[in-house]
Amino acid sequence: DATMISTGGRCEWDAPCSADRIWRSSLRLEHYALRPDEMQVLLDRLEQDNEAEKRKNRRLAIGIVAAAVSIVIIFPIVTVFEGIGVIALIILAFGGIMALAVFSSRSQKLQRQQQRIAFLGAVLDENALDLHPDAKLRFDLDLRDYDQGAEKLIWSGYSPHGNIKKRYHDRWLRLKTRLADRSALIIERRSDIKTKKGNIMKRKERLKVKLRPDPKIYDLPAARSALQSEIPLLEIRSAGQGEELVWKVRRQDQDLPASDVQIDLRRVYRVLARYPRRGRR
Repeated sequence: DATMISTGGRCEWDAPCSADRIWRSSLRLEHYALRPDEMQVLLDRLEQDNEAEKRKNRRLAIGIVAAAVSIVIIFPIVTVFEGIGVIALIILAFGGIMALAVFSSRSQKLQRQQQRIAFLGAVLDENALDLHPDAKLRFDLDLRDYDQGAEKLIWSGYSPHGNIKKRYHDRWLRLKTRLADRSALIIERRSDIKTKKGNIMKRKERLKVKLRPDPKIYDLPAARSALQSEIPLLEIRSAGQGEELVWKVRRQDQDLPASDVQIDLRRVYRVLARYPRRGRR
């Protein structure tokens, strides 16, 4: 099993260790470098902890319902003391509403955390056969919610009616690894959130994929025009001594599946395969 040690509020790997402390000590995992099997251990543990938190939340909901039923049963008795009974009922009803609001908000946050864990796991599964055998997965993963962290808030103001509005840029994943042909692959995820009175009004999911093909294997100058004509949204940038292929995917108010990474990679490689470096045919 892999284990985590916490250093100054950040978790770093020092195998072998236990991932149990991650969830409780930090939801922000920075500067990790794991083998694919170690990554799977980490994801499994995070999913287990997420499910444990959901069970706690469900128990909270059951407790709230039980309290509400008790109030309904007891209320006819306490109405003997009319004023006290009504006041008690109002206080308990208000407390129940607040508790349900906390339960709903917590459920949504846990669901968003689970979606991030699932996305990373799906990327790993779908690209498992394409990874270099000695490759490590280097990543930053932020499982905090969009409003947890001052650095995520980019704007705050008020509507004409005086309601507070906020905008967040939640950069929650950066993954870098090396593929079987030694090309570097970088995957970045960001959620853009707009809220009004604390409620999410708009959500935009963003995916950026960067591929740095090995110039010793592919003739990138010769492939440039074919890449740009067959994959219109692809950008080609200079990166060190080679070139970097960049494409972006956006989804408005819906989840962004990990399969988008694999689909675009396949399209790029179908073009690159036609332009091997001379002498490598």
